[in-house]
Amino acid sequence: MWRLRSRGADRPDHFAACAVAVALPLDEAEFAEDVADAGRRRDFVHCLLQQHAALEPHAVWLAYEHHVRALRQVLDFAASLGVTVVRAATLASLGRLLAGHRTITMFGHFRGWDLQAVEMMGEPSFAALFRKPPDDAWARLRVAVRGRDPTLVDRLDADLPLSPADLRSLCETLADTQLFEICTPLPGVQVAPYPKPYWPWRNRLALGRGLPRLASPAVFEFRDRMEPLESVVDAIPRAFRGAIDFIVCNSVFIAEAARRRPECRVIANHETQMLGRRAHIYMAVLIAMRDLGCDYLDAATLVHAHWIQREQERHA
Repeated sequence: MWRLRSRGADRPDHFAACAVAVALPLDEAEFAEDVADAGRRRDFVHCLLQQHAALEPHAVWLAYEHHVRALRQVLDFAASLGVTVVRAATLASLGRLLAGHRTITMFGHFRGWDLQAVEMMGEPSFAALFRKPPDDAWARLRVAVRGRDPTLVDRLDADLPLSPADLRSLCETLADTQLFEICTPLPGVQVAPYPKPYWPWRNRLALGRGLPRLASPAVFEFRDRMEPLESVVDAIPRAFRGAIDFIVCNSVFIAEAARRRPECRVIANHETQMLGRRAHIYMAVLIAMRDLGCDYLDAATLVHAHWIQREQERHA
């Protein structure tokens, strides 16, 4: 339980230095707009539809709405404290917030590195590279596909149209296959293998040597469109000396990319994030800031330490 204390006139106004941006749909109209987005400029809602394939879109919205209610509640609370709140955030609005605030909290969606069959099937060079592999990564892909589905290799070689089952088989092969080489360690130097969650990322880089577009996909969702990871990092001013809390799944990749901004601190995670749960955690951070008079980083450290302790006690 947080100890309540008044802030007092002599305390710095930490809230004025904070902003929160939300790039996710916050009402049913935005949700429906994304459902109708056949061009897949955004990915989050389509992921929800895939997870609940047996439900109609309105029913999926109702399942998502209780997370939205929790987030809208905390956004109103943040605004009442003096935090700058931006809904329907774009990359441009993130850049403006970074120029005027010391701490940014970003609720968004990271699509992940999984290679989508539509990316490759929409690329004329793919079939040619598959037929005559230009390097070891493409050769491994061909061997892996032949091992799982030899007839799929024949159809790709013949440049025949692929069925939905063919595309699923191709995606499953890509998800299960290491197409990259782990470098041979020097004598006396240990090189840890990449854990399997990193395989899609490394596979992209490996295949990207033959097809560069695959190496830099649009993976971070804003309200107007998906953006490549490099564009998100480029939006961070080189002189930015604050912190960004990326509340997206597997934001560790953003943190790694943001090392090009050495003065910027990134709060990141390497797992799936539940929107409603993270909204409650953000509320707890704001309450800690208000009641303890501390800044965002100190409050987040306290809240996460308390959360971890509680989880450990619950599972002891």
